[in-house]
Amino acid sequence: MRSARGFAGCFVLLLGLLFTTACGGGDGPTDPNSPNPPPPGGSANFTANVNGQAWASAANLTNVTAAQSGTYIISGSVLAGASARGITLTLMNIPGPGTYPLGTGAGVSGGTAIYAESAGGWLTPLSGEAGTITITTLTATRIAGTFSFTATSTSGGATGTRTVTNGAFDLAINAGSTTPVPEKSRMVLKATIGGHPYNASTMVSTGSLSTFFGIGGSNTRHSINITLANIASPGTYTLGGGAAVQVSAPPGEPVTGPLCCWNGNFSGSTGSVTVTAITATRMTGTFNFVLQPGGSGAATAPLTIANGTFDVGL
Repeated sequence: MRSARGFAGCFVLLLGLLFTTACGGGDGPTDPNSPNPPPPGGSANFTANVNGQAWASAANLTNVTAAQSGTYIISGSVLAGASARGITLTLMNIPGPGTYPLGTGAGVSGGTAIYAESAGGWLTPLSGEAGTITITTLTATRIAGTFSFTATSTSGGATGTRTVTNGAFDLAINAGSTTPVPEKSRMVLKATIGGHPYNASTMVSTGSLSTFFGIGGSNTRHSINITLANIASPGTYTLGGGAAVQVSAPPGEPVTGPLCCWNGNFSGSTGSVTVTAITATRMTGTFNFVLQPGGSGAATAPLTIANGTFDVGL
């Protein structure tokens, strides 16, 4: 699964996009119900507050590019003398209008955000909860919505964080076109782990329902791997009775201590997975576990996973 460090390597490319001159959309109000609705290409607005200060992209420095599998790159910047301040939203696996998390990677509908200025760049970590974007309009020629995020320093002389609030955009899609999003590229895995909300930022699903089917999710806090055996129909699968689970945490994980593993196979672990629905293309369900620590890690206390839900492509 992709790491936050891997996204930092994309920073130079995305930073370049911030200063690409592109055609903006037509003029007009942003309310589609007004007597003079915006043209199909949008009203060319791209604004936000950055650490409480107003930011608005210059029209000739705003660009939206579409690519395969529901990918959209929205970039803009404003120049002030020799310096510039820019925002890039890289959205992946977006099937249509809706609200999606920022701070996500492969297998999840969402994306990442970068704020850049002369001092350096700030990137949303792959936490699955670095922010949100709500897309209200999405056509072949126009994308509109709102966003907010908190990004951490990643390059140059950047330090600390940048908090972006009240973000809004209504823009023409200047280049490219998209294709339908594969089922395995728009998955969801959520839970409460150790008392803290968890949203997987990257996901995979593998195998066959008739033998073994695996669901894997990770973010900066935990990685979860759930395996189900011989799923013939919706139902409840207990640990040791068709379900298995393993959870790990990175060094320094703040809830349960440094490194590593909890496993449904360890003595004293309890819990189950309930498959609530299966279609030709998707499976949904819930899960709850109390897992015992073990392996080579330093974790010593049980880990409670509650209110787990999943929606995965087959």
